[in-house]
Amino acid sequence: MPLGDYYEGITNGIGFGGDLSFAVSRSLAVRLSVSKSGMKDDIGALVPNSTILEDNLSLSAWRYFLSLQYYGGLKKDEKRKTMYYLYSGLGAINHSFSGNLIVRDLSDNQIYLITPATGSESKFTMTSGLGLLAFVSNSFGFEFGATADVVFVGRSNDNYYYQPYGNVSTALVFDLKAGIVTMF
Repeated sequence: MPLGDYYEGITNGIGFGGDLSFAVSRSLAVRLSVSKSGMKDDIGALVPNSTILEDNLSLSAWRYFLSLQYYGGLKKDEKRKTMYYLYSGLGAINHSFSGNLIVRDLSDNQIYLITPATGSESKFTMTSGLGLLAFVSNSFGFEFGATADVVFVGRSNDNYYYQPYGNVSTALVFDLKAGIVTMF
């Protein structure tokens, strides 16, 4: 779920990703995360009084993080099969757009081709998350979690009204996730 003026014309979708956690103590780990966000375009909603004739826009948003993770809930002599975790870290998100949008303006019946700037743009991000692992065996289980990313999009200007943190503007990305987990 992308939020903020920076993500105007972008909506949520289903993504995928993977995480590797390396234990450094009984309750701390270093977490490496890579994910492709489920974001997709909704730029047609930004063109009022028009009909979309063709939408072949494509948005790709990849995220990369290095985090410190705290986990608990599993004790060596206990039969409990659940574990929770909390983490926070730093990383980057890379956005890229391609394709175009063809719309008909209903007021003058003209047809317009809308092509976003192509290429990619990377932004610094901070992430925080939490989750629950439910094991069905000693090394296999299911994960349910939530993540919030703060994307540092740059300085405010007259064209955008981001929520400012000091002199820098931000946008937010929220994720809910479910997956499978294995422990070595």
